[in-house]
Amino acid sequence: MALMFDGIHDGARALGLAVDHRMSGFWFTITKEDSAALHALSDPPDGYYGDQAEDPSARRRLEFEFERRRKRYRRALAAMQRVAQAVVLSVLPDGVQPGGLSIIHTHGSEDPLTPHYHVIVLLAPVAFDKASGRCRALLRWRSTEDREQLRAGWTAGFNRVMRETFGRDAVGELLNVRVGYHKSQGQARHTLNYELRAPLKDLMQGLTRPGVYEWRDKAKRLHERAIDRAEVMQFLTEFQDRRLRLNRYRQWGFLAPNVKGERLTVLGFQRVEDGDQGAGGEWSSLGTFALAYSDTGRGVAVMRRYDRTVEIPLSAFFADNPVGVGAGHSLWQRSSDVPP
Repeated sequence: MALMFDGIHDGARALGLAVDHRMSGFWFTITKEDSAALHALSDPPDGYYGDQAEDPSARRRLEFEFERRRKRYRRALAAMQRVAQAVVLSVLPDGVQPGGLSIIHTHGSEDPLTPHYHVIVLLAPVAFDKASGRCRALLRWRSTEDREQLRAGWTAGFNRVMRETFGRDAVGELLNVRVGYHKSQGQARHTLNYELRAPLKDLMQGLTRPGVYEWRDKAKRLHERAIDRAEVMQFLTEFQDRRLRLNRYRQWGFLAPNVKGERLTVLGFQRVEDGDQGAGGEWSSLGTFALAYSDTGRGVAVMRRYDRTVEIPLSAFFADNPVGVGAGHSLWQRSSDVPP
């Protein structure tokens, strides 16, 4: 995703657009009380982790009930994502199609054993005019009126989700929305790396010694809480089971999988073609490759699968020693020889 945002920025500059940032962000928050209610939607039913070996019908009933709860949970979270995306659109110019990511976080980086839900929307610095299909720059600056509109829209939209799900409004009167932007490549990459981090990364980093979890708040004050083995085991087990088929990360707008092929070529992207697929001009996924070795001299990682090898720039990875790369919707790259 860092390479994607780099390519969008460079492509816009090549088109002569006056882009003044690389990525903007909108952080939509809710209270911990409402977070706990949302989280409880996907709690396993009583007895789910018990032994029903001698009663298969009881096991089936528990599985059916658990999936019913998870479906309700997934619907509520998907509705939250749609609300956040719609609210962002409300402060953009009329008739444009932006490109962005929406991400659901179920726990904060502080005390990740306590549910704290929020939605993050990261937006590219350009959008497409829907009528003409031409690309235009978006301003990074947000007025006081924009910020008030974001908060009011998010509060109203999330209240609709809560009423549909629980029959009540959210706790609190006006929910908070934080807005920011990044001008440098390093800032944008840091934010992507942080917001797309592994869901359990904060917990793993904070378990500094047996039975103790440590974290620092925004003022850098150190906190700790005692955690027993059973609590962590229960958290990990339920974390895995409750997240079944949960899509916490979405690309939307001109970054949506079914739109990329039309929009990204305008910005000088080309799709990496698999020559084994036959006719030229047909764009297809390259599949999933495992790391063979990294050639730091040439700056590439050599990736292999059973039938072929590809080289990926080391800059594509956030870690020094990548363990693999997936291309579920095909790989994209900026082409330096494509004219503006």
